[in-house]
Amino acid sequence: MVEDKLPVKPAQKTRKRGFEGGITLSADYNSVPSLKYGRIGFGGGLLIKYHISNSFYLSTGASYTKKLYGAEDRDYTSNYPTNYKKIEADCNVLDVPLNLHYTFLHRPKARWSAMAGASSYFMLKEKYEYYNYSGGKYTREYNNSNHHYFSVLNLGVNYERETRGRISWGLQPFVKVPLSGVGAGGVKLHSAGVSLQVTVGQKK
Repeated sequence: MVEDKLPVKPAQKTRKRGFEGGITLSADYNSVPSLKYGRIGFGGGLLIKYHISNSFYLSTGASYTKKLYGAEDRDYTSNYPTNYKKIEADCNVLDVPLNLHYTFLHRPKARWSAMAGASSYFMLKEKYEYYNYSGGKYTREYNNSNHHYFSVLNLGVNYERETRGRISWGLQPFVKVPLSGVGAGGVKLHSAGVSLQVTVGQKK
């Protein structure tokens, strides 16, 4: 007697949905279009992810970042200052991103994803030191004076690895491309760096 054999269906991959929360720490190199006086800054803050599916998730949060950079007066779009040799900027910024991630490579305990989105910059404190050609210096400071909504394009690649339990860690090289000027001088501020992310969440 020959028994009919039904085709075996391949196991379906578990659909992943839900929230993760964690922290992020970053270091980046900041420069203006003249590319003369770039400097390294740093930041840290909170991170929230929402997994739509196995392949897509959204991320947001808030990071306190120290934006350090140098510039020339031609890098400023405002009428002030003019005829300065160099401008040193020290800005405390709240970076609030909204990003979409696409996971293009899955491994049992690791994932690679591409990221694109935009950040809003809230300038908490700005300090500018203007150096003129005669050797003099003038300082100006601003507090909570400039808010820039979705003014920066975020692009990056993220490597994420799961550990025991619900904890994951990741590394994300990124670039930030200005969509408009930021700060008191309307500077087109470019940034490139890497962030370390540690998240906790339910894996479904």
